[in-house]
Amino acid sequence: MHNPIIKIRDLSKVYKLYDSPAERLKEALHPFGKKYHHEFYALQGINLDVMSGETIGLVGPNGAGKSTLLKAITGVIAPTTGSVEVNGKISALLELGAGFNPDISGLENVYFNGAILGFSREAMNRKLDEILSFADIGDFIHQPVKTYSSGMMVRLAFAVASNVEPDILIVDEALSVGDSRFKQKCLRKINEFINKGVTVLFVSHDMPSVKTFCRKAIWIGKGKIIEMGDSKEVCKRFANFMAYDMVPTKTHKPAVTATSAGTTWQWQDVTMFASLGDKRAVITRVAFYDAVTGESAELLEGGESVVFMIEVHIKEQVLQPILSIDIKNSLGILIFGVNSIFLEKEVAKMSPAEIHTVKFSFKMPLIKNGDYSITTAISDGTYQCHVQNHIVHEAVIFQVANKDLQFRHYTVINKECNIECDRIC
Repeated sequence: MHNPIIKIRDLSKVYKLYDSPAERLKEALHPFGKKYHHEFYALQGINLDVMSGETIGLVGPNGAGKSTLLKAITGVIAPTTGSVEVNGKISALLELGAGFNPDISGLENVYFNGAILGFSREAMNRKLDEILSFADIGDFIHQPVKTYSSGMMVRLAFAVASNVEPDILIVDEALSVGDSRFKQKCLRKINEFINKGVTVLFVSHDMPSVKTFCRKAIWIGKGKIIEMGDSKEVCKRFANFMAYDMVPTKTHKPAVTATSAGTTWQWQDVTMFASLGDKRAVITRVAFYDAVTGESAELLEGGESVVFMIEVHIKEQVLQPILSIDIKNSLGILIFGVNSIFLEKEVAKMSPAEIHTVKFSFKMPLIKNGDYSITTAISDGTYQCHVQNHIVHEAVIFQVANKDLQFRHYTVINKECNIECDRIC
């Protein structure tokens, strides 16, 4: 069995937090060593083996400890307890500007970073043309780094990091500030490293990128490893956590409702979500799931048969109910929407104290990778003249991640949508 290229054992990192600078001074000067700080565990008992050639995506909310873990691996910070053993040359792209001296030129920083990685000036001279070509910042290479824009800085940083023949490449969300063309250039370079067998640790909030580049993913939360395994499955459950604040456990299973086909799906309470309307009818719960497997649909590829369910509580009579759903992208732009009038599904009037379930069944369109949401609504009237009873914004958050999508035609037209409404009490 091969030894891991990165071996982490019982790694913890604790920071002392003070309520004010005065508290820090009091603690430093107190004759009996009284503590005025409280401890914050950025990492807690991390154990991890990374094998040579693995490509691992690190996911987690802001402040989870992802960047702290990478800094410990690269030696930027020292662990409070535990150990990190690295058997290879690391090239890291951490937060913006890390490793650069702002007062010297970009060219001098190239040589400076090369020296840190063990390359002589002569060796860096042989790599210089390729680095400058990749960075493509022109005469700014001779200017102090403190004059660079964030985009220029990340261009130079990635150019250096990717041209020093690393055994381990670490990228920590730094590409988020680059322009689209440069991002694609960087992603192609990362893919080249993967094909060469370089070990890659990739931190990103972009689940499609993690799924595309990484076979394995690690979900970090509150300084601990929550889950580790197949990137598609980990990203799916992390997306579920971000949408519904649900953390997987071994001892607790969320309540489910059986469908007529024998599969299962889960309701989500939306009573506290952002909404509008006169509240004569109120949408209280929703569910979004794969019609074939019955699993919650947090991470899709496009083309799946899916179901969106809503539960409606009727407060006052709704004579001409109109039910609708809108799918929007991360910018709030409508991708497509359907309603009961468009589908020519007449819904019977709804009376006070009744509870209805409404089911939209459709095939997920082949849309571009990214984050999406579903807004759902009930109104009373006709298409030309109606009153909004209840609109629930972003009732469901999901992601589309399909690495093969670039080879297929996009479409947002869906002619296989159906709607059903059942009175349950």
